[in-house]
Amino acid sequence: MKHSVLEQLREAIRRYFLPRRHTMLLAAIGEREILLAERRRRGIIGWSLAVPAIADRLIVIFAPNHALYLVGSIVWLLLFSFITWNELRGVLRQKEITRETISWSISIYLLIGLTWGLFYIVIYQVQPHAFSLGSFGASNSGSPTEQQVFPVLLYFSLTTLSTVGFGDILPLTLQTRYAAVAEGITGQFYLAILVARLVGIYMSQVASRHGEHQTHDSGIKESAKED
Repeated sequence: MKHSVLEQLREAIRRYFLPRRHTMLLAAIGEREILLAERRRRGIIGWSLAVPAIADRLIVIFAPNHALYLVGSIVWLLLFSFITWNELRGVLRQKEITRETISWSISIYLLIGLTWGLFYIVIYQVQPHAFSLGSFGASNSGSPTEQQVFPVLLYFSLTTLSTVGFGDILPLTLQTRYAAVAEGITGQFYLAILVARLVGIYMSQVASRHGEHQTHDSGIKESAKED
């Protein structure tokens, strides 16, 4: 009788758990395949943008040309936009917040500034009078080259992102003004919402772990006293 009951129990457990185990295994395999496919897709897109960007820089060294500068700047803008977006998605997908995650989010903040700087470069190459470069523009006879303008507009991008805004470089056209305003708002929202949220979650995790350790230690002490 006992043997029959044990057999029935084993059969019931087998019927209940085996399909679930197979389902979980298939789900894990499917998720892994999706992640691998997504990684391959990101690699293809990244290399498709990186190779033309690097090739354009090499060609420009031997054959400087405004059209090549413009095409190269657009490709670099697309490349850094793609990198920034993927890095941001990676941070948002983190289930546990660590110090590395917070450092990662700060790196993305700087990537946003660099990407916006490349956007300003593209605007400048299409509209050379879109910016008032202040003392830099006055110190250069004629129109400055793309290589000379890049660090200046990158500086302008970082000061705009952090809303420092020294006022030495000014956007003159409506497009550049809207772009500068959008960058300033993006920078403030990023720090106030994402980075502050990550720091808050990390501090909560640290406090929770500290409380668990204290509870565990007090339990050990109480059991030792009872013994």
